[in-house]
Amino acid sequence: MDRVVLRIPFQCRPALILLVTVTLASLLVAASAQAQQLAPPEESASPPRVYYYDPMRGTTALRETLEWSIAAGLYVVDGFVLDNMDPWPSKPLLPTKQKTWGPEEDRESAVPSKSFYIGGVTLWAAVALLPNDRGWLNHASYRHAKGFLETSLVATPLLTTLAKLSTGKKRPYYDQVEREGGPLDANDRMSFWSGHASTAFSQATYFNWFLLNNVATNEARHLLWKVPAILSTFGLASYVAYTRLDDHRHDVLDVTVGSAVGAGVSTLIYGMHENWFGEFYDDPADGDTAVAAPTTIVLPTGRGATLIHRF
Repeated sequence: MDRVVLRIPFQCRPALILLVTVTLASLLVAASAQAQQLAPPEESASPPRVYYYDPMRGTTALRETLEWSIAAGLYVVDGFVLDNMDPWPSKPLLPTKQKTWGPEEDRESAVPSKSFYIGGVTLWAAVALLPNDRGWLNHASYRHAKGFLETSLVATPLLTTLAKLSTGKKRPYYDQVEREGGPLDANDRMSFWSGHASTAFSQATYFNWFLLNNVATNEARHLLWKVPAILSTFGLASYVAYTRLDDHRHDVLDVTVGSAVGAGVSTLIYGMHENWFGEFYDDPADGDTAVAAPTTIVLPTGRGATLIHRF
């Protein structure tokens, strides 16, 4: 049975503990602040305009079935087809600065996959469960929880796998292991770009966009805890990218491009779910009171028609 070692440099431990503590504390403050914001407002002389909207526009059964089916299909293609392929070029298309690996017992990943997955699930749960500017466990919670999964499980990993297969770049330890006669496989020529860095930054970016735009307001009193939460989340993602360098799994180019791609893909998908690129969803404007739109139904009867108006 393989032994999983969590190897964190001693000088990094205080900073890592601080980042985790700040992130968890900020999540608790976010929930508290949003709950206060959602409290019934005091009566005023000029109530806000009432905006009638259709909360189900953009989430028809056909569209949701199609979207989930495409996402599931791409996930299967990436995880069960592309991941089992060898790099497409016979020779690496990008050079790698080779490094010398230490003893075999020190070659474990500093961030085990289990810890990596726990971090992703935690951020996804925060997006799904934190109260947002429309309430709690509502349509916005659903579509952004879905967007987080589309980002971290489908779009970013798929692009990463395609890049790895297309370039066939050696990992920094490749030449040393080859000289030692050690085992090498297709994964050892899939260095560009870093999947850990791209996934970590895609998750951190999506969560931070959601925290900034959908949780509480951006008044100074809320930015006092939002900014530390955003910095700590990006700090944890940066730590993951750094460990890939320290483990000699990747070079600077791999983690830099991977981080940028992850952040970019996440921003695009978040923007799609926020109507940045078109009216995908029906949302009220800032400052308006959102209520379900009234519905008028006309039912034919034997002597005419019955008019039913639902508020």
